Amino acid sequence: MIRQKRLSLKGWLKRTMFQNKRIMILGSGSSIRQNLWDVPIQWLPIWQAFNNEVVFSLNWGFKFFKNLTVEIYSDYQFYAAFKEELDKLPLIISTNDGAYLRKNGVKLSPNVITLQGANEYNGEESWNLGFFSKQLCGILALNLAIRLGFGEIFLLGFDANEINGYTHFFQDDGVTGHYVYDNQQHNGVGRNKNGDYRTGNYNRIKELNEKYFDPFKEDLKRGIRIFNVSPNSAINSFQKMDYSQFYKILKENKQIINQDVVRNEIKRIINEKS
Repeated sequence: MIRQKRLSLKGWLKRTMFQNKRIMILGSGSSIRQNLWDVPIQWLPIWQAFNNEVVFSLNWGFKFFKNLTVEIYSDYQFYAAFKEELDKLPLIISTNDGAYLRKNGVKLSPNVITLQGANEYNGEESWNLGFFSKQLCGILALNLAIRLGFGEIFLLGFDANEINGYTHFFQDDGVTGHYVYDNQQHNGVGRNKNGDYRTGNYNRIKELNEKYFDPFKEDLKRGIRIFNVSPNSAINSFQKMDYSQFYKILKENKQIINQDVVRNEIKRIINEKS
């Protein structure tokens, strides 16, 4: 019995400060609005709920929630287009790209950490074999959260479809989600004139679930808890909940987060593992 206690203590000491702690991953789906389309985005109740939470923000989330922990993106063109704004953030994580090495390519600022990418999910071996996937930064964020040791993960805005006529929570502002890079217009919001989603993965739901999200079911078997806070989401790999359940969990299990301490621990783990 004594020997078992010593082993448990030894195992505990190897864990990160995030073990069994929760994290929010802020996607772009319209469910973030909770049908409050007559309310300015900056007044949405979700931002208040995020205070004292670890938050990984994807792509344009940084424009609306200022107290984020880490900004995550995948496309170097996105970084190039918004570099002036992104340079002001405390910590950004993405995957490697040869574009950063080109003579006339965009140069990364010191607040950006890049990880090795991969074309398949490598689970615990992601640190050595690469992080899946460059195509979807939500997959990168989820993988990284698990690898860092977070045990309870809430996916926000992971809809992968159109809800009440909107695909993105910022769709009504007509600006966010649109950008120009190398004289070309980029827009992943809404549908095109043919009725197809501009975010291509939404048109291939079976592949989206089976290839990108289902591999994380192996982590569920290890006790990682992943919740999709979007009952109408087309992503069916995880348990779903509505916002009333989500807010109740946060209210009944309050925590205090020092964002600088969390970011320093994240950087320490990345430096140690990769």
